Amino acid sequence: MRNQDLNLYDLVNPDMEAALKKIEGFAEILEKLNDDDPKIIGDPEDVHDDIIEIVTYITEAVKLNSNNAYKFLKAKGLDRIVAQNLKVDDHKLKAHVLILLKLLFDVAPTTTAAVIPITVVDRLLDIFEVDNLALKAHSLDVLYLWLPDQPKVQARVMKIKGLVPFYEQVAKLDMSGIKTLLELFNKILKEHLRVRDDTQKPVIDPEKMKYYIRTGLLEHMATPNVCNGLLNIFIKTWTYSTDENNVIAIVFDTLKIMKKFCIK
Repeated sequence: MRNQDLNLYDLVNPDMEAALKKIEGFAEILEKLNDDDPKIIGDPEDVHDDIIEIVTYITEAVKLNSNNAYKFLKAKGLDRIVAQNLKVDDHKLKAHVLILLKLLFDVAPTTTAAVIPITVVDRLLDIFEVDNLALKAHSLDVLYLWLPDQPKVQARVMKIKGLVPFYEQVAKLDMSGIKTLLELFNKILKEHLRVRDDTQKPVIDPEKMKYYIRTGLLEHMATPNVCNGLLNIFIKTWTYSTDENNVIAIVFDTLKIMKKFCIK
């Protein structure tokens, strides 16, 4: 254990800067190990475990005292820790970072959304290329909290991925993931319908409206490929719906919205 110089038991008032610097120190060790630096001897997996221990410590500190979320954000923890460690290949470490990020959006949603690097969404989308249902579930949970009312981030998602991967992902998710994905889609689609309504345009911030238009979600919805892709989702989910997951209610909600685009 190489974290003895940190008081990992002080969860009420942790030294956040010391914790972040410790993680950065381990990241430097990892980089040297990956570069086969002969001066550094160690096992990358052990170093990942050391980082996980501190990330878990920060997570527990935020759970215990919401002020610690703001400490982490003020210390630029999203740039220094979250953005950097979502690039790693270690799935266990990435999962712990996603859990911390989800907690930050729960505890301090406005501040987190204001200071998070927009490139973090790229890392979240990359996770869907990995065959790991747990990581995908964590990533979806973060996107569910982050994307609504954030047209600039939504525009980036549309630019990077578009809508096709959205409905192609259904075959690669479990029912819980499908439910979250559909709920997120419904929420954002309703948001775009609301803000693009002529009566709402004068009250929407012009900068935000620029990104809503740039995203072009409503225009994409009217294409045959998107309509057929969404219908395929419904066919798949129909057979898996149960009283517990109640995914059919979400499907019907989407069908009501789709009607104006796909049934003409």
